[in-house]
Amino acid sequence: MCTKRVRALERAGSYDIIILGRVTARHPQSSVDALRSTWAHAWKYMTRLGTDPMETMAIDYDPKVRLVEMIAFDAGNGSMIMYHANNAQKKFLRELGLSERDIRRLIGGDDIMDPITTADGTVVTEKMLDQWPADVEHGVYHGSPGKVVTRRRFGRPRTYAEPMDTVTLRVTADTLHEAEQLANHDNVSRATMLRELLDLGLKEKRRRMTA
Repeated sequence: MCTKRVRALERAGSYDIIILGRVTARHPQSSVDALRSTWAHAWKYMTRLGTDPMETMAIDYDPKVRLVEMIAFDAGNGSMIMYHANNAQKKFLRELGLSERDIRRLIGGDDIMDPITTADGTVVTEKMLDQWPADVEHGVYHGSPGKVVTRRRFGRPRTYAEPMDTVTLRVTADTLHEAEQLANHDNVSRATMLRELLDLGLKEKRRRMTA
């Protein structure tokens, strides 16, 4: 960076800044005093190459906490004339040298994101992601169906070694009450106790049949 540009940047915030009337006319929400203060305390200045008179870009938050972009040129008499001020735009921030990630952090933006690329090479943007849900509501589905992969079984994990079938049977209230008492005594579930009783009954039945 040449010495002239360095000195211009060092003095940019201390210049007497003159705001052209068209700036506040186009943006009445920004007062002259607010723009002067925002310029004086800007957190980033940059001179534009090849401009004559030399132009300086600046950016900062105004008193209403809006990120404002500003451009002024050197009037040559110790003052600068601001001819542009607006809410910060992506193009301006890029010219200031900010990264896409910083721009996204500062002002957001549907087309600024870490790239996502599909298997066929399509680059997916945030704008597309915002649009797709609305398309689905109107019956428009993007892409093509893929293979459904299930990584695990649904439901509770199996707690027994052998596969089991579910059966339904009716028992009397007394029988069910006795089974629950035995289950509580052995500190097992009612289903476990009913299976144990069924196994014992089957073993006893087979013993009698072979006796």
